[in-house]
Amino acid sequence: MRSSSWSCCVLGVVLLLLRLPETHQFFSPSVPLILSSKSDTSSHTSIRLTQPAPEAYGLRVGPSCPGRASPSGLQMNSQPLHASGLQKLDLLPRERYVAFNRHFTRKSNPLAAAKLEMRWAQRNSTLATCDGFRFFSLLRRIQTEMEYDENKPDYMTLMVWDDKKKYQTWRTGNAFKEAHAGGQLTDILVDLIDVLKILHSPPVPAFWDGIHLDSIPGSTSPVQLLQRDDNGRAKADGKSLLPTECFVTFDDLQVLPENRASFEKEWEAQRNGILSQEGFVGSTLLRRASSTPKPPIWHGKRGKMPDDVGNYKACSVWRSQQDWESWSQGAGGLGLQSLGVESLGFGGLADLLACPPTRELWEGILPLQTPEGI
Repeated sequence: MRSSSWSCCVLGVVLLLLRLPETHQFFSPSVPLILSSKSDTSSHTSIRLTQPAPEAYGLRVGPSCPGRASPSGLQMNSQPLHASGLQKLDLLPRERYVAFNRHFTRKSNPLAAAKLEMRWAQRNSTLATCDGFRFFSLLRRIQTEMEYDENKPDYMTLMVWDDKKKYQTWRTGNAFKEAHAGGQLTDILVDLIDVLKILHSPPVPAFWDGIHLDSIPGSTSPVQLLQRDDNGRAKADGKSLLPTECFVTFDDLQVLPENRASFEKEWEAQRNGILSQEGFVGSTLLRRASSTPKPPIWHGKRGKMPDDVGNYKACSVWRSQQDWESWSQGAGGLGLQSLGVESLGFGGLADLLACPPTRELWEGILPLQTPEGI
């Protein structure tokens, strides 16, 4: 009888896999760690941002920037660029390959977030020893009153690699399989059933090329691993959230198609002095990668996610939110502030954009670094 029940269970999960082609993404391309941590708090940090209405800039909301300002009738091209087109468009070569996997926890399960963090904390992984690996962190979104959207993921994994080939070698190799339920079918099915209790839809991947890279060596990184045991593992219990161990920002940018080459070249000026900033870990300008899979299934439908609109992202990693605020509000941060909504239409990099950028703030947990840095 038990054998029959188990067979029915396996059959049901297999049918689910057939129904949701992207279900394999529960075993994400942004992987587990040996290092992790635990928190005694159960609430996210909350801050408030303000943003003037689009009409303040003489612009109106259009199809290219849903909910944001854009020139009337402008048709944005946020599609990925093929490698053969980079040279033709005079765009910069890739310096890093960056993979994200975006997660939606079940709001009906009050412990879903803590249990997701515990799953990542307890996984075994040899990721740090893989050729070409640079950086990993599980990111937890800081919800703000301005940008809250229930259709946006509340967790995201961030992985940085030397290049796409090395990422794909890891993705198809034994290290990936061992970290994801050992690669055995029965273990994967059991693991999947457990994940379905935490996530309400499959994780959604996104791939970007990293250019204009700045990073300090991992051996001198200011990131501190918190509440670890003697083996370097986090003390996660599935009830409380893990403590924040780093801080990550993204500015979502929609660069006008004809301005991409100019934007990439002029971005160089924004990087002056950032390496010497207190608490700085690394930064890169992300350009949508040359190969992106077909639109994913999320929330039961296939299509782009709200944060799939822009064609560039400015990414920075810091020891803490306080370090980032000290830099961004000081003289060193004035260059990037020129991208702010208050400057659109007044010259500089902002005039190369289709609409004001939007900013996302994330708490980083379970960071995994290499001696070479990001």
